Amino acid sequence: MGSLYYFIIVIVSYAIFSTIFMIYNIIEPKKYFGYISLSHIIGIFTTVATLYREVYGSSLAKGLSVIFFLSCHFIIYIGLLEFMEKKIKKSYIITMVIVMIMDLIAIYDFNMVSVMIHKVLLMSIYIYIGNKFMKHTNTISKRVFGIVAISLSSFQIVYFIVSLFVDLQRFKVDLVAYLLQSFILSLLLIAISIEESRKNMDIRLMDLKNQVENKKMMLEEAYEVDKLKNEFIVNISHELRTPINVLYSSIQLIEHTDIKNNEESVKNYLSSMKVNVRRLIKLINNFIYISAIDTGYMKLKMGNYDIVEFIESLTLSTVDTANEKNIELIFDTDFEEHMIAFDSEKIERIMLNLLSNAFKYTKAGGHIEVVLSEEDQYVVISVKDDGEGIPKDMQGKIFDRFVRGTTSLVRENEGSGIGLSLVKELVDMHDGKILLESKVGEGSTFRVYLPNKEKTDLSINSVESLVNSENKDIEFSDLL
Repeated sequence: MGSLYYFIIVIVSYAIFSTIFMIYNIIEPKKYFGYISLSHIIGIFTTVATLYREVYGSSLAKGLSVIFFLSCHFIIYIGLLEFMEKKIKKSYIITMVIVMIMDLIAIYDFNMVSVMIHKVLLMSIYIYIGNKFMKHTNTISKRVFGIVAISLSSFQIVYFIVSLFVDLQRFKVDLVAYLLQSFILSLLLIAISIEESRKNMDIRLMDLKNQVENKKMMLEEAYEVDKLKNEFIVNISHELRTPINVLYSSIQLIEHTDIKNNEESVKNYLSSMKVNVRRLIKLINNFIYISAIDTGYMKLKMGNYDIVEFIESLTLSTVDTANEKNIELIFDTDFEEHMIAFDSEKIERIMLNLLSNAFKYTKAGGHIEVVLSEEDQYVVISVKDDGEGIPKDMQGKIFDRFVRGTTSLVRENEGSGIGLSLVKELVDMHDGKILLESKVGEGSTFRVYLPNKEKTDLSINSVESLVNSENKDIEFSDLL
C-alpha cells in the first residue's frame, strides 16, 4: 500500500505541474512551455506504466514505461533547445529514436545497458545543456539553472555508480530524482522566462520613453519652427509694408505738388521711391535665391578671377556709405594677386550682405576691416566690425533661416532674417565654409573660406566690369 501511495503522489505531482505549465503557457505563450507541459503529461503515463509493471509484471508495460520515460526527457531536451533558440535538426530526432530503440531492446535482455542509457547518457545531456546555461554570466536565473542541472545530473550518475557496489533502493530514488530534477528545472525555466520578460518590458519601456522624448523634441522643434515662421511672416509683412507705404505716400505727394515750381521736392520724393523700390527688389531677390536653392535650380557659373582685385573693388564700392556714416573702412591683403575659381555674382552677393550687416551695426566713428589671407587649402575673406556684436546664445542660430540678431520688430535696422542663411547656402555651394566670432559690445568677424584653387578648364576673366553698383545700392537700400 505504501508503494501505491508513492506512485499516486508522483502521478498527482506530474498532473499539478503539467496544469501549471499549461496555464502559464496561455498567459505567456512560449513553445518550450508547451513542451515542458507535454513532458509532464507523458511523465504521468510513465508512472502509470511503471506501476502496472510493478504490480502485474507485464512485459508490455515494461516496454511502454521505457518509451514514455525516454519520450518525457527527449521532449524536455527539445524544449530546452527551443528555449536556447537552437534549430532542432533531423539528426537530433534520429539519434533520439535510435537511443529509444536501443533502450527498448536492452530493457528486456540487458537491463544494465538500459540503466546506463538512463543514467549516463541522459544525465550527460543535462550536464551539457547546464554548461551552456552557465555561460550566461550576466543572467542570474540562467546560471542557477545551469548549476542545478549539472548538480542533480552529476548526483544521479554518482548515485548509479555507487549502487553498482552497494545495495540501495535505486528504483524509488531514481523515480524521485527524475521527478525532482524535472520539476526544479521546469520552475527555473519559468523564473528565466519571467526575468527575460521583465528585461524585455524594461527595454520596451525605455524605447517608449525614448520615443516620447523624441516626439517631445520634435514637437518643441516644430513649435520653434512655427514660431520662427510666424515671426518671419510678421517681419516680412513689416518689411513689405514700410517701402510700399513710402511709395504710396510719395506718389500722393507728387500728385498734389506743383512739379514745375517744386522740382527739388519732387526729386526727393522720387529718390525716396527709388530707395524703397530697391528694398523691395532686395527682399524679392532673397526669396528667389532661396527658392532656387531649395528646388535645385541654383547653379554656379564658375570662372577664374583675381580674388584680390575682386574683393578690393567690392570693398571700395562701399566707400561712399562709409563716409556718410562716418565709419573708417579698411582693406588689407596678405598677397597682391591671387587667381581662384568662383561664381562672381554669388561672391558679390555674399560680400555685399556681410558689408551691409557690418554697416548696420557699426556706429559712427567705428571701423570695418576687410582682410584677405590664406589658411590651409582656403582663401579666407574676413569682414570685421566693432559694432554691437551678436549674443552668444544667438551665434549658433545666426545662419538659420528667419533668425536675426534680435527679435525686436521695432529697431533702427530691420531685416527679414534670411540674409545670412542665404550667405551660408552660397558659401556651401562653393565647397567652402563660413565662421563667426563675436562678443557683445566688441563687434563681429565673419570669415568666408573659399577653396584655394583654379579650374584648368576655365579661362581667366577680368573683374573690371563685374562689380555692379546697382547691386550694391539694392543690398544697401535698408541702410538709407
